[in-house]
Amino acid sequence: MVRRISLLILALLLPLVAEGQVTVVEEGTFSLLQRGVRVGREDFSIRRVQSSSGTTMIAQANVTTGEVRRTVVLSVDSAGFPLRYSHETFQAGRSAESATGESRGSLWSGRTVSLLGESAREFRLPPGTLAGDEDLAHQVWFLLRFRTEGPMGRLAPRAFALHEVILAPSGSELLRFGTVDVAAQHWVIRSGDQVVQELWTDSRGRLLRVRLPAIDLDAVRDDFPR
Repeated sequence: MVRRISLLILALLLPLVAEGQVTVVEEGTFSLLQRGVRVGREDFSIRRVQSSSGTTMIAQANVTTGEVRRTVVLSVDSAGFPLRYSHETFQAGRSAESATGESRGSLWSGRTVSLLGESAREFRLPPGTLAGDEDLAHQVWFLLRFRTEGPMGRLAPRAFALHEVILAPSGSELLRFGTVDVAAQHWVIRSGDQVVQELWTDSRGRLLRVRLPAIDLDAVRDDFPR
């Protein structure tokens, strides 16, 4: 299945790379921490793909925690609307779960296959819907990039769920990278009264840290982005 995901990414990117139409927008590695102890890592990249049919943005990540490894690919259009999604989970090198999704107009079709069985769901996405798994760090970039004032619809593609969230600034702080303190903007993502995620960005909007309170996890950038 890892090979299948790799081939999917290559099929999307290679014809456009030859035309010089792929731009790396953001990439890096997060250390995943629980109570200050490193439990894994999240390597990610976000690319802008320009072609004759328009602009697509593709986020790819490999997430490792213990014996669990996840490979995730999410593509969105030029306004951030989700187009395609693939999520593979491996336990001790064996496939444990496969989740896929695709939009046809405003209709989203999702499917999950795991050791417990198969499930599928179709539902409509309101205009302006964005996407992001709530247990991943890098996908919050799309909420930052395409944020609007007030509530936004957010698709959780792996969970077949659509939530209304609000992203709001919450002051500034200093984050330390090695021996250097970096000024960071603090943001909070809320769904109703619940804080779903917190994030910190530099002056250029690049992700430095993402806090996932539901699973008590901090994703901290290994190096300050250059």
